[in-house]
Amino acid sequence: MSSRRAQSAVFDAMIFFIFILIASGILMVAIPRTAQPIEHVNRESAQATVQSFRVSILASTINETSFQNSSGKCIFRNYAVDKLLLEDLLARKRYNLQSSAFNVLEGAIKEIADALIKECGYKYRLEAQIIDTDYQIIISDYSYLPEGRFASMITLSMPDGVGLARFALYIWK
Repeated sequence: MSSRRAQSAVFDAMIFFIFILIASGILMVAIPRTAQPIEHVNRESAQATVQSFRVSILASTINETSFQNSSGKCIFRNYAVDKLLLEDLLARKRYNLQSSAFNVLEGAIKEIADALIKECGYKYRLEAQIIDTDYQIIISDYSYLPEGRFASMITLSMPDGVGLARFALYIWK
């Protein structure tokens, strides 16, 4: 009698395994078909996607980064990306620093944007600018903005209280 129960248990386990295998196969086939390239989604969906990316990037926290000014290295710990970009713009305005002084800081921001956006198959350009000035940051592998791109923008006050900064994120396939 005990060998019969053992055979029954093995048979039940094999049926369960086959059921799980079939269900996994169905899921693997169905999931890639639900993801649509940006060309095939409606405009509202694309705008929601780019806005979601912008909010995620700007809210991300960087553990530690820095930039180099004339008095030495300025280190930032546990700053959100939006605050870092504002500090970057403010330092450019105050100290008239070259872009190369911010390579480490902007590189840390680029790593976050790459992980969020490039991993989803999009190209992007992140811009930050003090409105009505030439102080601008561009974080991207691309020097152009193609037709068919989608954008999300936000305007924030500068930390020194003088002026406004505009952040813009553009994505495209």
